[in-house]
Amino acid sequence: MRELPQATFVDATDILLLVRLVKSPAELEFVRKAADLADIGFKAMFETADVGADDRDVWSACERAMTLAGAEPPSFSLYCSGPWPDKGIGFIYGPMNRRLQKGDIIFNEITPSYAGYWIQLCRAIVLGEPSDDFKRAYDVQVEVYDLANRELRTGNSLAALEQKAQELAAKRGYYLKIVLQHMGLQITERIPPNTLFRPGMYFVNHPWAEYPYDTREVGGHIIGDTVIVTDGAPERLSKLPFQLFKK
Repeated sequence: MRELPQATFVDATDILLLVRLVKSPAELEFVRKAADLADIGFKAMFETADVGADDRDVWSACERAMTLAGAEPPSFSLYCSGPWPDKGIGFIYGPMNRRLQKGDIIFNEITPSYAGYWIQLCRAIVLGEPSDDFKRAYDVQVEVYDLANRELRTGNSLAALEQKAQELAAKRGYYLKIVLQHMGLQITERIPPNTLFRPGMYFVNHPWAEYPYDTREVGGHIIGDTVIVTDGAPERLSKLPFQLFKK
């Protein structure tokens, strides 16, 4: 500052973000590797998640499996468990001092990094049969997810995609807070709304829908994937089935 007394410093995050939006083929291989690690972590979580299991064991199983497979510790994975709708779909960071019970739902946002490239994966786990209210929330998020993937095409804009997604959610009685996030300079980032999609960009498609529309009492992620923009349909990176997982 003393050497540049007349200089004005500005935040250049958006400039760097736009430069970094399109990844090279080598970078995308790191992204795909991170997605494989998330699948490994989820499988360990699902295997450990049973009625009576310690919440911390479920969390730790996921983190341990990803780290052993090559993820850079720590991940930025978010997790919570509990009955619907007491916990809503929101997140706290990490597990609680409780044992899982029949009827619990485990919400997660599994976020490993490989070689500095982050991805996210959301797959809810249900211990028992979910309520009709929960299934409705899940169905809305799947519907918004599918719309976003249809609109995630080269030349389309983020602003147009979000508007269509928000209109769809509103018709179902939900307020849509977010659909896509970018993984880049930070773990997750908002994308400039005028961004035009180009091959080589990658995003997390994980709708955050809040219900009911006017009061937004319950909200968060239920299901989602990291996807790469291509010349056609986006490439979904997780090899897991796109579904609820029940035990």
